[in-house]
Amino acid sequence: MTRDYPVLYRKTETSRTEPCPYCRKRHQHGVGDGHRVSHCVKLSKNDIGYILKTREEVK
Repeated sequence: MTRDYPVLYRKTETSRTEPCPYCRKRHQHGVGDGHRVSHCVKLSKNDIGYILKTREEVK
């Protein structure tokens, strides 16, 4: 079974994200892209986390 995760973008690795699909707030994450578990809301079967992607190219 394949899951479709929401994608949450940020401009750079040190900037806040676009609004979260679960709480609509902007979050700060560490270095690196990939799957994140949301900690802003109580986990439920509908909260599967999201994929974090940085728009800026890493040099």
